[in-house]
This record gives sequence, C-alpha cells and structure tokens, in this order.
Amino acid sequence: NEGLAFDLELRVTCPSGEIRYVNTICKPEKNEQGFVTELVGTTQDISDRKQVEEALRESEETARALLNATGDAAFMIDTKGIVVAANEETANRFGKSKEELAGTCIYDTLQADVAEKRKSRVDEVARSGKPVRFQDERAGRVISNSLYPVFNAQGKVSHVAVFGTDITDQKRAEETRQEMDSRVQNLQRLEAIAVLAGGIAHDFNNIISAIMGYAELAMMDAEADSPLEKILRQIVTAGIRGRDLIQQIMSFSRKTEHKMAP
Repeated sequence: NEGLAFDLELRVTCPSGEIRYVNTICKPEKNEQGFVTELVGTTQDISDRKQVEEALRESEETARALLNATGDAAFMIDTKGIVVAANEETANRFGKSKEELAGTCIYDTLQADVAEKRKSRVDEVARSGKPVRFQDERAGRVISNSLYPVFNAQGKVSHVAVFGTDITDQKRAEETRQEMDSRVQNLQRLEAIAVLAGGIAHDFNNIISAIMGYAELAMMDAEADSPLEKILRQIVTAGIRGRDLIQQIMSFSRKTEHKMAP
C-alpha cells in the first residue's frame, strides 16, 4: 500500500519437510495515478550462506568457550599487537573488560621493557611461523608465555595466539626447595667434617694422653722447683688444655650440646 521496496530473509519449509532459507527483494511498480499495480522482484536460495554463517557463529562460540576454559590468560592479537579476542582471565589481569581490551594495542598496556621483549617475540613468530615460549615478569608476577602462529588462507601468519601462565607460586616453591636442598647439603658437609674431626680428635687424644703420662712420670723423678720440673709441669698443663680442646671437638662430632667456656 505504501509503495516501498523491501528486502526479506524468509525461512521456508519445503513439501519434503526440508528447511530452506530465501532472500526476497521486491520493488513495486506504479501506474500513472501512483497506485501499485504489481511487484517485481527476485527470490534467491541463501541456505548455503546461512549454513556458513551458522557454522561461523558456532565456531566463534567454540573459540570463546575454549578461551575461557583455561585458567590462564589467553588472547589473540594480530601481527601489530592489536587484541582481536581475549578471555576473562586476560581482562582481569589487565584490569579491563574484554570489550575494553578488544581493539587496543597490547603493548600499550605493558611496561616499556616488557612490551619491547614481547613485541620481539611476536615478530619472531610472525617471521618464522613457529611457536615461541619464554618467561618474563610483569607487575611482580612471573609469567610463562606460549605464542602460537595463526595462518590465513594464503598460508601467512595473520594472528598470534598467546597463552600466559602465572608461575609465580611455582617459582617460589622451587626456590624454597632449592634453599632447603642447599641447607641439607650444608648439613651433610658439616656431618662429614664432624665425623672426620671426631676420628682425628680420638687419635690426637691418645697422643696427648701418652705425652702427659710420660711427663707426669718424669716429674716424679725431678727435683721439686727445679728447671726440669717446671718444664715438665708446663707440658702437663699444655696437655690438659689440649685434652679439653679435644673434648670440645669430640662433643661437636657427637652432636652433643656442650657449653664452651670463653
């Protein structure tokens, strides 16, 4: 009645029961009085196109599901660093929504040194067409990055898929383990030294005891307060001090508590 052209997509059920989609474009033809006398148009079967669109929609939904299925940051950028798609974890790490992140240059959200390093890695993937893995640090967190090339129909890298795993806690646990291993090794070395010291101290104690024994016997034959008696007494005194030191060493080797005199 209004004499306007129209363009419609219709869902049609064929006699066989098959569902088809058609696109109908009609233009009204008017007479000299301006009344619509007929409709001239075309109808095109667009079922194949609709199937492709549906497959694409499902593919996009699958891609989004895969992105959000991981607890890691997962996003896709073009070779210039423009974010094409990102999951929730990526948005959270950058403090933005996925909508805010899309279309931005990922390097603008990073510190200059981190951005430069990551850009060089993306360029490497785009140039070689091979995956790249590396670690770096951002905002005090250690990130393990995995970059994968995405090829276009011409076989060239058009995008790069990025997966970033926060391994800070893992690195800290590893450092703690290494520190504990180092302490254990130090204790083992001390134990070995203690065993060796104990053996030496035992042999040295036998030598000191012999020296003191002979000195004490000689003192019995020496005149009191004679120069010889004084020398022998000094030998015995030195032997006592040596014996005390040996006792300290043997106490250490047996890992017994021993209060050392100043």
